[in-house]
Amino acid sequence: MSPRAHTVDGRGLRYSGAMRGLADTSASARELPDLAARLVTILDERRVPYMIVGSMASSYHGEPRKARGVDFVIDPSTSRLRALVRSLTSAGFSVDAKAASQALALRTQFNVVDASTGGKADLIIRKERPFSREEFARKQPAELPTVTALVQAGIRSDGRGGATSARRGVRPRSVRESP
Repeated sequence: MSPRAHTVDGRGLRYSGAMRGLADTSASARELPDLAARLVTILDERRVPYMIVGSMASSYHGEPRKARGVDFVIDPSTSRLRALVRSLTSAGFSVDAKAASQALALRTQFNVVDASTGGKADLIIRKERPFSREEFARKQPAELPTVTALVQAGIRSDGRGGATSARRGVRPRSVRESP
């Protein structure tokens, strides 16, 4: 849980102060947290390891960023990816099974679109690099506006953990990668 003060909205959900904008009552403000909640439910049901990254994770850690979609890093086996694609399709998402399989083989990403709202999510396959494995292992539970989910851990420039954005390129000092 973030050390920041938490607020309770009208639905009884707690979230960090930086996430307040995502709990706005307008349909557009609810779309991404609702999309994230639906995807977390499906990922959990299919037992696909995941963490939320990008603007939603950054906002949780106190650095709000404008978002056009939800970003997840996932680490599925081939069989779990196939089951995930079937479940997403059954739940009303548009997803290209071939693109998903290719993303797994190449350790890249594919996207899913909610056919009813047009909401988009990028599903990024976890890389095999030591840093990526360590980063994935450090994910932490977070209470977001519509779901409790696993979120990318924040890291500060001093390496102690905290609330700086991963997009700045800050890496834990204990993890070294070869170029």
